[in-house]
Parts: sequence; structure tokens; C-alpha cells
Amino acid sequence: MPKPSHKKLYKNCLISFFFLIFQSVILAQHTSPPPARFHDIFSDLPIPDAASLSILKKNENPQARIQRFIFIRLAISNTKCYVGEPVLLTYLLYSALQNESEIYKLPSFAGSSMMELSVVNEHPVYKIIRGQNYRVFNLRQFQIIPQQAGPLKIDTLAVSNTVHYKINPDSTGHYEGIVSADPVTINVKPLPELGKPVNFSGAVGDFQLKVSVDSTRIAAGEANALHIEISGSGNFIPLSMPEINWPDGFDYFPVRDKTTMEKNSFPPVGRETFDISFVPKKAGKFFIPRLQISFFDVLHGLYKTSSSDPIGIVVLPARHSAAVKPEPADKPSIHGYDIWIPVTIILATILGFFIFMWKRKRP
Repeated sequence: MPKPSHKKLYKNCLISFFFLIFQSVILAQHTSPPPARFHDIFSDLPIPDAASLSILKKNENPQARIQRFIFIRLAISNTKCYVGEPVLLTYLLYSALQNESEIYKLPSFAGSSMMELSVVNEHPVYKIIRGQNYRVFNLRQFQIIPQQAGPLKIDTLAVSNTVHYKINPDSTGHYEGIVSADPVTINVKPLPELGKPVNFSGAVGDFQLKVSVDSTRIAAGEANALHIEISGSGNFIPLSMPEINWPDGFDYFPVRDKTTMEKNSFPPVGRETFDISFVPKKAGKFFIPRLQISFFDVLHGLYKTSSSDPIGIVVLPARHSAAVKPEPADKPSIHGYDIWIPVTIILATILGFFIFMWKRKRP
């Protein structure tokens, strides 16, 4: 069967290439939606009066209309808390207009530590207030931890809004205005002095302590590891590794620590781990004493302690390494007669070669 020429192959490739381009253009024209004439974030929402409410009447104050149909509410987990107790602030935007919004001013959190959590607006949320339909947006979510007792003032969060509306089928208009959240004051109580443990570091929440070792039976000079895990929920920031009273003759090394927190959890949920390698230097029976952590339980209003059991470790005499095991006394040294065996073989081979060559040269 004759092979096609290069020119024919080139022609067929060009025809196929242009056919694919033409087909792609045709499909795009049939599947792409027509461009929107203006942006309407409520076009897919079941709020029938959003378009009509957005129309600005003649001589009407834009700011007044925006404040009438758009507002911010603050959802707060607690307005009374202890020092070190996490508090959740969630700012929600309610709107009955066709608006686009952006943060104009964020609140300050002086006197507390703050961590912002992510918000989700994937699924529309609606609410009816006094007979009016509103779309509810999650604006911002903050977790704060008060650092000192007394009133903690959270000032306003402000949002700038642009409202779009149709003047007639061929033209549109827009106006702008700002709405703000009301300030809030949190009453922060000091932690009680009654019953406060000596080793209390300031942790507030509910925590559990677990302690283990890789092996409870090893030989002197071998490496082992102590594992400490603190898990639970609350304010992890003040938590630290509990004090360890190592037995005599134990060498220990720098701590490897790791904190793992569940994303967007409130109150914060997670665990903190500490791994310490150690080597006992002598044989015997030893104990790593019990470890303790203390924390303030907000739910019950009292201090609690989580403790581990003492860990017993049996240390056996040091093992002799195979690498330094002494050779048997009757084994000949490398400097003995056995070194001449390979030398003799080599010399005999050379001598045999010369004898062979000498015999070939003889007549």
C-alpha cells in the first residue's frame, strides 16, 4: 500500500485544524449567555421588592434610604466573660436593596488578642423583619481573648454601600451610603484568687493531659522518647509544657513541639504536643514522676488539674555492639600465614605465563 506524501499529510492537518477552530466558535456562540446590562446581585434571589425598593425617588436622601433598608447586626457569644476566655463576634449585613458593599472601617480590639475567622456566603440566607424580606450576609467574624479585667469597648464596624437601580429599560442609576454597627461593651471579670493553683499559667477552657514513652524497657545508652499531649478546647495561648523532674542519670534533648487547631472552631479546639528524646546512662529501675497542667473551667467556675500517672522505666545493662565484638582468640591475624596464599597464587600464575611463552619460542 503506497504511503501518503508529505504534502498530502500537511494539507489534511491544516483542514482538521481549521475545522476544530470553526466548531469551537460555533459552540461558544450557542452556549455563552448574553452579557448583563448592569450588575444585580439580587437577580437570583426570591426578594420580589428589591428592584422597586432600590429606586431613588426625586429629592430623596440616598443615605436615609440606605439606612432604612440596609443595616448591620452584631452577634456576640457573651457580653460577660473572664480574663482569657474566648469571645466570638459575628457581624451580619441585612439588605433589602440591590447593593454592593465593602468594609469601610473595622473595629479596634484594644485590651484583647484577636484572630479573624473565615466567613461563608455560598448559600443565600433570608430573613423577614417586620414584614420586609432581607438577604443576610456574613461580613466578618472575630475571636477575641480579653487580656485584662474591666469594661472592654468594641467600637463600630462600618460598611460602604452602592445601590443600583433602573431608571428605565435603557438606563440605570446608583447612589451610595454608609451603615455602621452599634458599639458594644464586654464586661470582663478577673479570674478568682480562691483555689488558684501554684502552677496556673492562665489557660481558660477544658483540657486533658496524656503522657507516654516509646518503651518502658530499654538498655542503658539507648535512645527513648517522652510524648506529652494537651488536648481540649479554650484558650491555648498560655499553655506550656509541664515541668519534668527527670531521674538521675537521664540525658534529655531539646523539645520538639507542635500545635494543631481545628479550622474556624469556636471555642478553639485542638491539641499541643511535646516530644523529648532522652537516654538513660545506667541500669536500674526509674520513674518519670506524674506531670500536671492546671486551667480555669469557665463552665463550672473553678480551677481544675489534669494529671498523668508516673511512668516506670526498666533500664537494662548496656548492650555490647556487634561492631566492637572481640575476635576469637584462635583466629589467625591478618598478618599471619594466610596473607601468603593469594601472593603465592599470583606469583605462580606469572611464572606459568613466562614458561608458556618460553616454550612457544623454542623450535
